[in-house]
Amino acid sequence: MNSLKKITADSAAVLLLCTTLFGACGEKTPVAAPAQFSERFCLDENFKAGLHAITVAESPILESIPLIGKIESNPDQVVHFISLVSGVVTKTYFSLGEEVKQGQLLAEIISPELNALEAERKSLEAGILVSRRHLSALQSMFDDKIASEKDYLEAESQLKSQIAELEKLKANLLLFQAVPEKGVFQVLAPSTGVVISKNVTGGMHIVADDTPLFTIANLRTVWAMVNVYAGNLAQVENGLEANIRTVSYPGEVFQGTISNLSQVFDDEEKVVKGRIVLQNEKLRLKPGMVVDVRVSRERGEQAISLPVSALIFDKDHYHVLVWNDDCDLEVREVGLLYKDNELAYIQSGLKLGERILSTNHLLVYEQIKNHNKS
Repeated sequence: MNSLKKITADSAAVLLLCTTLFGACGEKTPVAAPAQFSERFCLDENFKAGLHAITVAESPILESIPLIGKIESNPDQVVHFISLVSGVVTKTYFSLGEEVKQGQLLAEIISPELNALEAERKSLEAGILVSRRHLSALQSMFDDKIASEKDYLEAESQLKSQIAELEKLKANLLLFQAVPEKGVFQVLAPSTGVVISKNVTGGMHIVADDTPLFTIANLRTVWAMVNVYAGNLAQVENGLEANIRTVSYPGEVFQGTISNLSQVFDDEEKVVKGRIVLQNEKLRLKPGMVVDVRVSRERGEQAISLPVSALIFDKDHYHVLVWNDDCDLEVREVGLLYKDNELAYIQSGLKLGERILSTNHLLVYEQIKNHNKS
């Protein structure tokens, strides 16, 4: 009897405990599941406006060959002014590096020789006038059988000689214009271009020799002369496209083609010189400027190509961001076949037609990494 009462009391205590803790031991109270992160990373609409994606495609593999070059003026467009007479320069009207027009006044000089040449020109013109009249008279006399053919031919030859001498004299005086009221001769620009050297100043005595007083070059077209070392001779040839960059214009590429590759090896510099003709309408490329040149040639293969800027290098591997949709951006590791400063050729990790982010991808990559850590 006492045992039965004890069991009943214990059962009542258990029932009271169940009622206190759970309300009722016979009911199943739902227990919340552990919290789990289930949201995917999605692009914000405002941020997405600044993104750009490119579609993966194949292209011929272009092997890039780095070269060093220097900008030079085109020798066929350079004029060296050499004085044909002696005298004193009274004033100059141009500076080194200045652009001048053909016929523009550059300097004024006083020269006894030019005075003598002017006098000789006037004398020749007068003599030619007399010789023309004499030849005309002999022509009539020859037609009337009064003058001999010998006299006529001699007069004709003398006139031709005088005309040739006058033309030569005029050519020498072409760049000098007499200004009698000032007692000087003016030196006019022989061509349009930029003054790339100047060896004359006001008050300077000049002589008739081979020393150029100044040099004018038309820089609308310039040459990039590149050094091709022996190790690159097998890869470089005429007709290859070239991209030229300078520190003066970062990010800008000047394009040209190797138009001439010298057949003579320079023993002093240990290079072969290659010529690239460049259009220079804005005169930004200056003679003497050192340039970085990259020549491209096809390797005869094709592969998936991407701008190098679209790659993400992290943890010793290259990755790209594949953009399937706004809430499905995949960080994909890729294997490289070849890359240069501009293009990367992909060996593995991408398929044709896939889209990858090419702008702001580093920022998106960091956001995805931070999101996955949350």
